[in-house]
Amino acid sequence: MTTVPDVRRDSAIHVRSFGHGPAVILLHGGMGSSTHWQRNIDALARTFRVYAVDLPGFGEAADVPKDISADDYLTLVHNSITPLIDSAGVVALVGFSFGGAAAAYLARRLGNKVARLALIGPGGFGDLSRNEFDLRRAPPT
Repeated sequence: MTTVPDVRRDSAIHVRSFGHGPAVILLHGGMGSSTHWQRNIDALARTFRVYAVDLPGFGEAADVPKDISADDYLTLVHNSITPLIDSAGVVALVGFSFGGAAAAYLARRLGNKVARLALIGPGGFGDLSRNEFDLRRAPPT
């Protein structure tokens, strides 16, 4: 059973918060919303103050112009999430896919305000088409 959230709307983002304790901010992938984390929220909220964020243009967050640049989008995310981080103190950021790229950007900009960073299948880290991966099985030990 999911806990009842506190809901905040801070400029371009939409935030649902759950639980009490150290702050954990969850950033979703590029084809969804904070509901990507629905099955994780109850377990995390037993120990943490969980902030499930709808990024700009997703879920219940404000729309953004279709032609917004990546830099402008990430600045918008930073400016929208900073008040949340300032009120929480130090946070852990967790990002899935597109949210992983946003979380990495935020961690770099926010420095020591981010105690931990978890990237799950992060996207947006360059063109991997020129990399060669050796996907052969390791020999049995």
